[in-house]
Order: sequence, then structure tokens, then C-alpha cells
Amino acid sequence: MDGNIKEIYSHIGDEESRRVFSDRLLYSLTDDFQYISDMVKHTKAAQNIRQNILQREQPVKIIFGAGKFGKWFYHSFPDLGWTCFVDNHVYGNTLCGLPVISFNELCSKHNDAFIYVATTLYHKAEDIWELPTMILSLCPDYKLYLRHYSFTAAETVLYAV
Repeated sequence: MDGNIKEIYSHIGDEESRRVFSDRLLYSLTDDFQYISDMVKHTKAAQNIRQNILQREQPVKIIFGAGKFGKWFYHSFPDLGWTCFVDNHVYGNTLCGLPVISFNELCSKHNDAFIYVATTLYHKAEDIWELPTMILSLCPDYKLYLRHYSFTAAETVLYAV
């Protein structure tokens, strides 16, 4: 493995790619989210999202989606003072030391919160329209962004800010 990594590293064309490779490799070997955080926080998209969140005046900050992307987002911006996660699939649990609440609880207890959405749209076929509708009913001025990260139906992610 060591020789392969050195060979691959010697062919990486720029400093940013070397940093991403190193952070991603270290995450793969250790499962330590700090390496993902280091990798993500340098991206232009992450810097824009961080600035958007910091400009909001709401003291309650919530991550919608307690899956892989929500967890990565939390670890990428741990200093933003998150209140909880919202996820109808796993509510009642805790994640990263924060409670996971349901959408109904969110609407009843935190209707003035800033909600960052990072949730997948592949658990049920109707997620593609039900989750955006649910989010826009609570946050009508949000913009929706969708990205797909695999060759299968899995890993379609909805971001909303």
C-alpha cells in the first residue's frame, strides 16, 4: 500500500489536490471526521455556506438530516452552535451529542430557527417531492440545491439554505 500511495501522490498535479488526497486518505484510514472537516472547510461552497449561516441572526441553528451528509456538515462546522438535528427516520436518538427531533417537533418548538438542510432523497420514492415541500412549508425563502454522488439511485442529496 505504501508504495502505491507514494506513486499516486507523485502524480497529483497541484497543491489543493494533494491536500484533498491526504485528508481523504487519512479519513479512510482512521475514520476521524477531522480530516473530512479539514477537506470540506477549504472549498468555496463551504466558505459560502459558512458565511450565509454566520449572517443569520437566529440563535437556534438546526441541521435537517441526521445521515452521513448532516453528520459531515456538523463536523465541518462544529463551532457554529448547532442546537439539534431533524430527521423523521431516527428522531428520539442523539447524534454528535445533539438530540435528533422529528419535523413535527421542529415546527412546534423551533419555528424561528435557522435550518441547514442536508438530507438524502432516496429512502422512499416520494421523498423527491415530499421533503422539499416539507422544507419550503417551514422556510419559504430558502433555495434548494440537489447533487447526486453515485451511479445508483442512492446518494441524491438535497441541500437548502
